Amino acid sequence: MRTYNTDCVERPLRIGFMKLGRFVGRHPYLFFFCPLVISAVLGSGFMKFKETEGNDIEEQFTPLRGHAKVERALIREHFPMDFATFSVSRLYTEGSYISFIAVAKEDNILTKKAFEDILLLDKMVQSLKVTYNDTEYDFNTLCAKIGGLCYSSPILTFINHNAALVETSVYEYPNNNGSFVGSALGGIELDGNKVKKARAVKIDYFLREDDLQFQMPVEMWILEYLKEVAKTDLEWIKISRFSSISRQVEFEGNAKVIIPLFSITYFLTITFSILSCMRLDSVRNKVWVAALGVISTGLAVLTGFGLLIFSRVSFAINTANAPFLILGQDFFINMIINDLQIK
Repeated sequence: MRTYNTDCVERPLRIGFMKLGRFVGRHPYLFFFCPLVISAVLGSGFMKFKETEGNDIEEQFTPLRGHAKVERALIREHFPMDFATFSVSRLYTEGSYISFIAVAKEDNILTKKAFEDILLLDKMVQSLKVTYNDTEYDFNTLCAKIGGLCYSSPILTFINHNAALVETSVYEYPNNNGSFVGSALGGIELDGNKVKKARAVKIDYFLREDDLQFQMPVEMWILEYLKEVAKTDLEWIKISRFSSISRQVEFEGNAKVIIPLFSITYFLTITFSILSCMRLDSVRNKVWVAALGVISTGLAVLTGFGLLIFSRVSFAINTANAPFLILGQDFFINMIINDLQIK
């Protein structure tokens, strides 16, 4: 009867691991201190974490060469945007902008007292300034322009920024004075195509995005606007604010809230992984094996992520769940080792 040698893979692996075990046993300090030193050196890459943090929503959650991005590039090439002669209809992105929705505390916002509050907010927007690289930027510097003037809401342009004209003006809907106001007035009551009442007004301010030198000042200016409006309390209107970076700000804010919770879940996962290997039998008890396995996993995470950060790989917050996967794998390995012990 023919016989076949079936240990052609297992035998070399067994011999290799046996030699590795002997080498580790003869040089314990080398294998104890070297991983610690390597982890400490590469783990220092976390000092550059802020430089490589990448939480851009579009970059993290959309395909690199998706059809939408290809088509947007085509539109950008053939219909370029000139922010000196701004037009909302020619935007190939949602643009850089701030908005606020003013809702009347009474039943009609088209009143003098309500628009005095709205114009107060408008004045605050016009006066906001930020400083970047020792250069001061105000709204007039950063705004998208039409004919040399900053783009203005069609409602404010129609009343010439004068609250006294609000109650005496006649508003047609959805087009008024040659401008579309269907997106600027909300909760309306009509008499034919004339507006009798409106409950809310939406005011938009568009900013430049045609020059990279304005990218950071624009973002700083929008953040300043969001903070200032949040502190504003007006008598006749309630304010809801939004901007082109509101989703991004909320996304990053949620990340800051979630990270402390990760510490709790890591602690619970590590504790459960160690306790699950505890036995009353001193022969089968593998608490130290489990503890050192978890420590090794932690050093591996520290080393690996530190090396990636040194390599300038962007770090997204959604990769923060990677240690859970690694700890889970470590837990199951410990369980398998424990089950293979001689009863």
